Amino acid sequence: MSPIQNDNADVPVNLQQEWAFIGSGTPMRDAVRNFDWSATELGPINAWPPALKAVVGIIMNSAHPMFLWWGPKLIQIYNDAYVPSFGIGKHPAALGQGGAECWQEIWPIIWPQISHVMTGGAANWYEDNLVPIWRNSRMEDVYWTYTYTPVYGDDDQIVGTLVVCTETTSRILAERRQRTLSSLTERLTFCKTREEIFETVHAVAAENTADILAVAVNHEDAANLNKDTHFSIHALQLHFHHDCSLTFELSQRLPFDAAYSKFLHEFAAVVCRALTHMESLLARDFAAAERDRLLFDAPVGTAIMMGDDLVFQLANPIYCKIIGRPEIMVVGRSFDEVFPELFDSEVRTKFKHVFREGIPFVSEETKVRISLYGGEPEDRYYIYNLAPIRRVDGQVHGLMAIAIDITSQVLARTEIERLNDNLNVTSRAKDEFLAMLGHELRNPLAPIVTALELMKMRNPGPKVSKEQAVIQRQVDHLVRLVDDLMDVSRITSGKVQLRIVASNLRDVMNKALEMASHLLEKKNHHLTLDVAPITWVGDPARLAQVVANLLTNAAKYTPDGGEISLVTYHEDDKVKIRVSDNGMGISPSLMPNIFDLFVQGGRSVDRSDGGLGIGLALVSNLVQLHHGSVHAESPGEGLGSSFTISLPHKLALVEAEVQEKPVHVPASTSARILVVDDNRDAADSLLELLSAMGHEVRAVYDPIQALNEVQRYMPEFAILDIGLPGMDGYELAKAIRELPGGDVMRLIALTGYGQQHDKERSHSAGFNAHMIKPVDFGYLERLIAGDI
Repeated sequence: MSPIQNDNADVPVNLQQEWAFIGSGTPMRDAVRNFDWSATELGPINAWPPALKAVVGIIMNSAHPMFLWWGPKLIQIYNDAYVPSFGIGKHPAALGQGGAECWQEIWPIIWPQISHVMTGGAANWYEDNLVPIWRNSRMEDVYWTYTYTPVYGDDDQIVGTLVVCTETTSRILAERRQRTLSSLTERLTFCKTREEIFETVHAVAAENTADILAVAVNHEDAANLNKDTHFSIHALQLHFHHDCSLTFELSQRLPFDAAYSKFLHEFAAVVCRALTHMESLLARDFAAAERDRLLFDAPVGTAIMMGDDLVFQLANPIYCKIIGRPEIMVVGRSFDEVFPELFDSEVRTKFKHVFREGIPFVSEETKVRISLYGGEPEDRYYIYNLAPIRRVDGQVHGLMAIAIDITSQVLARTEIERLNDNLNVTSRAKDEFLAMLGHELRNPLAPIVTALELMKMRNPGPKVSKEQAVIQRQVDHLVRLVDDLMDVSRITSGKVQLRIVASNLRDVMNKALEMASHLLEKKNHHLTLDVAPITWVGDPARLAQVVANLLTNAAKYTPDGGEISLVTYHEDDKVKIRVSDNGMGISPSLMPNIFDLFVQGGRSVDRSDGGLGIGLALVSNLVQLHHGSVHAESPGEGLGSSFTISLPHKLALVEAEVQEKPVHVPASTSARILVVDDNRDAADSLLELLSAMGHEVRAVYDPIQALNEVQRYMPEFAILDIGLPGMDGYELAKAIRELPGGDVMRLIALTGYGQQHDKERSHSAGFNAHMIKPVDFGYLERLIAGDI
């Protein structure tokens, strides 16, 4: 297969535009453009399905290493950030290659993970996972943190696996080597002879055979090491005056790079320092009195105990304070006399064990139930070190204990954990309450909106009654409040998702103006527009919501007849959108928190156009999701304000076809429809509206009636409320699917819950569509007409 398709210069302009989602100007973007994809099962780029284009666009425009397997043969596409992980050997041949062919050496490891995702499993997450690969002409131990995520095609079937990964080899090796050096340093601290030092060197090296296959000291056993893979360091090279050298046998599964060499030099340096330390101890006569003086003045709790009964010879003031005993009650007494409450404790057992075995001990966080100054026993927390004290002949005749009281830190940590748990519980309860509240508010709205639609159908034409117009405006306002309420729930739980398409920025601004026009007109504001024609890639609905929120805020907080402007322009590498007004302004005290949830400035007595104080929080969150920022400015109260949105210019300049809105086409034929809702007002009003639209409709009010009516009536569509008594809408949908003819019936879920997991649950239960109360009748018409 030839990897080259055409030079970009030879590609027709229309194809260049269709390939804009790939980008250009980097090695991998150009490689993907130039690759002969027609020789693979993916076919030429211009024939790729939208789902493939979308995920490839994300990959190629990401600065994070990303990788895609697509189709039955798992054809590979990856970005520039991923290339360094290949090393030398696989790239560039890996582009367009099948996964099994490219990754033969690790296929038994990764294929089960890929298969799990491709066959409908959930996304996988692996952290610091060892996956050795062939690179740089050898098998190398490579560590990865990665996730496998299913990619859905245009038919909602899984057609690929997206890999987002980070190679963590350098960090894992650094941590492993640091642990080895720390262990070596710690264990050599207690070595008193050269023999002990060299035994410890062998022991520590044996615990890290991934880096050190073997080590020879002073050329002992050096002949047994692999001459092609050994590395020697002499003490003199490290500026230590010892007749000592270490020869290491290197791992053949790791590159011998600067980090590897540095580790071995540091290993040798630790050994040389231990030799220096040991020789200095042997060279001087450490006076016991000087030792005691130093220990007595130590900045940590320190004590010396001698003999089998561990009689205290020294206890410095800090030690006496943390054990809650005066010095006179400690020195000259045995451990059991000082701590009678610890007679059966693990702490006493550890002291005795260290004295008996002569093995140093460093504790972790330890809870000790102890009496302080003669009071009742209480739980205290310590970390302590025990070191045997030896005579010249090497026999243990005492212990040195170093102790630190960490009770206050432990209690503080415990309190923080408790508060955090409480906060999480409260946060979950708040999210559940907001979701429930939104649902309960949507239920009564549904029949009201339906009734309004009926009124419009019965009184067509431009003339609308004053009362009807009032109801319509207030219902629209209430719907917006409920939508904002649900949006803030999604924000706090991190569930806001963008639908990225290419749009004309003027169209987006027009939509925002349409959303805010009622309040602008109501308050007789003068609006100045200067909107540049920019093709922009992002979520047009969400950006329109952002700008509409800013325009609505400007209209609310500007006195009637005010000046409001909307401007879009380029500045440096950014696209800017600015909304300004000459209204109430923002006080300096409010400015730092202006984008926080439920924060509002002063408002007039008239609250008819009020909100919940979440509009600017939505603005900030949605702009950040687009990798942009929003900035507020105001000279002060009464002097107006300005909000400037900054979006990446890179996205704005992508040449892409602007998506047009779908045309609303009412159903042309009558359909048999069954409405199931225990709210009779909602069911009856929806029945009446659908009937007025020319459909044959029946309504029932409980699930048992629904099952009977389905068998008698055999509707083409069934609109099911989810919150039914006795049997909820999910269970009812499953039951209908099991009835004769139920497998071809189109089921529509009707609920006040509209988050992603609610839609997924509806789909799993067998619903063809998920509608949120109050009903969007245009969407419902398209569903019935088969346009969706």
